[in-house]
Amino acid sequence: MEISIFTLIYFSLLFLCLFSFIKYRLYELNHRSLFQQPLFWAAIAIPLFTCLYLGSFVWINKLNSFSLTSHGYERFLDISKLPLLILASAVPLVSIVNNLHRTKQTEKQISEAERKNRVDLYYNHMKFHLDLYKKIESKKISSYYPIEETHKEAVYQHFIKHPQELYRKAYPLSSPDDSQYLNISDSFIIELHKCWVEINGRLKQLSESDVQLNPDQELCASKMRIFFGIMNIYEKTCKHLCLGGYHTQKSFILNDKFDKYQIYSPFYDFGTMYQSLQALEEITYAFLDTCRNEEVNLYFPLEDKILIYGEGILQDWFRYSQFLISTAYQPARIARLPIPVQV
Repeated sequence: MEISIFTLIYFSLLFLCLFSFIKYRLYELNHRSLFQQPLFWAAIAIPLFTCLYLGSFVWINKLNSFSLTSHGYERFLDISKLPLLILASAVPLVSIVNNLHRTKQTEKQISEAERKNRVDLYYNHMKFHLDLYKKIESKKISSYYPIEETHKEAVYQHFIKHPQELYRKAYPLSSPDDSQYLNISDSFIIELHKCWVEINGRLKQLSESDVQLNPDQELCASKMRIFFGIMNIYEKTCKHLCLGGYHTQKSFILNDKFDKYQIYSPFYDFGTMYQSLQALEEITYAFLDTCRNEEVNLYFPLEDKILIYGEGILQDWFRYSQFLISTAYQPARIARLPIPVQV
């Protein structure tokens, strides 16, 4: 009867232990201390408990005859071979667990070293580009516009105003957790290329449009739309590159000669706008030099000009427009003026 109770207790505890290890995944090792690993304690406890269980069948009946003599020790070892053999199995089991645990710790150390290298690579990459961005700026452009009977200076000097935002836009997949995406974003370069294609397209429209000493209403309206298109895509490109200094604190309101269209311009005259386009080209070149690769060279070949049209494109836009007033800066826009009602 006693043997049945011991057997029931032994197998119940053994089943409970096995069930807990499987359900709660206690058999998995991690990088923490060996003494915090349930599998380590199981490798000790199960052989010890099994040794006591099996030994109890032979030890209980021999308690009265046990003596601390050489014969008594010999007799004890003789009847305890199986329990002691199972107890001894704890040593290789613990050794196996220890080796597996050491492997886990090594993997963790390698993983931490790789993570640290990724983090260092990410921050070094970001710092390198931010330092380059902070050095990029164009030459100063001065323009003068009339205020009553005097002239006031408008100053333009392009620079990267938000270098961190530019980095995030240019390298959207770059992060401390994954350093394999440290190449410039294709979509960012493609969008920049589209902007310059449109700028050159607008300048081409301007170069192909008529030039008349006394332009008619249709030509003035066409010129104003082209001028606005250039200013609009110019501002879009500057924002794409996170620039500052590409406009002053003022906007200039101009109507065409026949008061059909009105535009809010960041420039008083066309010459200033063209100089700003040249400055934008300079900034674009400087930015591309920080990230050149095969993809960048595909859209912006190293030896090709970005701003295709030279100074021959310059026009006197006051031949087609009239300056009204300067006002607080707002993005370039165009509006069709209402037709005056004739009484």
